Amino acid sequence: MRLEVMLSSVRRGLADVRDSAAPVHTILNYECMRFEQVSQQPVPPRAVCTEMVQESDIYLLLLGEFYGDPMPGTGIAPTEEEWTAARNLGKPVVVFRQEDINPEARQVAFIDRVESYEDGVWRGTFKNIPDLLGKLPAALEMAAAALQPLTLRPLDESVDVPWRQADRGIYTGAGTVLETHIIPIDRVTPLPASSFSDLRRQLAHAGQDHGLFDDGEALEFPTTERCVSAHAARDGRRLEAGVRIERSRNLSVWEPTAADRWLVARREPVTNPSR
Repeated sequence: MRLEVMLSSVRRGLADVRDSAAPVHTILNYECMRFEQVSQQPVPPRAVCTEMVQESDIYLLLLGEFYGDPMPGTGIAPTEEEWTAARNLGKPVVVFRQEDINPEARQVAFIDRVESYEDGVWRGTFKNIPDLLGKLPAALEMAAAALQPLTLRPLDESVDVPWRQADRGIYTGAGTVLETHIIPIDRVTPLPASSFSDLRRQLAHAGQDHGLFDDGEALEFPTTERCVSAHAARDGRRLEAGVRIERSRNLSVWEPTAADRWLVARREPVTNPSR
């Protein structure tokens, strides 16, 4: 099933561009939607164009020199109305702005809104028709990819996840603990074990900077030949938080939930009753 692309722009100054781009959509296996193809309808053209935006899969905006005639009631041109509708609907958007032109004042303002750093979109440029037709396939393909559902596939290689249970003697106690494991995707150079002594200080500082440890809190640094950890010493109570890095550069962080922190804070020492 072909994806439908709404071709949106004024015709004045871009007529040849629109007429050249339309058949390219068919070649690329897209269905081009544009107002030139609309037959006589019992509703205003404005409503037909808005409906075309709603029915389209991808919105393609071409920006040239002219803004278009503002519509009564809104004061904005049909092209900007279509752009606004596409953005409100969350459509994948492709924008190309013509180079070496002198846009009229209202078109300058419209272009600024489209290209806004805060809430605009990335856009391409084109010098002439061949330049646009050469750039259009890749731009539409990228927009179409945004419509594809997420697909899962098996990993090419197994990933060694450093679960807490594998580290005897480092994690003890009970309770609900939130664990975060960050695993490099690309191949990395293993860390030398000789760097673990320096990493202790870095782990401690990072934990304090991000609120994992309290300032001045006593820490322990269990170290093996494959990893180094930093965790809070809690006088025999459940260890509350810690961070570990492996030679493989896998990074793990664990901390209790907010409810468990509250329970630990309220916990009072228990004395053995006399017999």
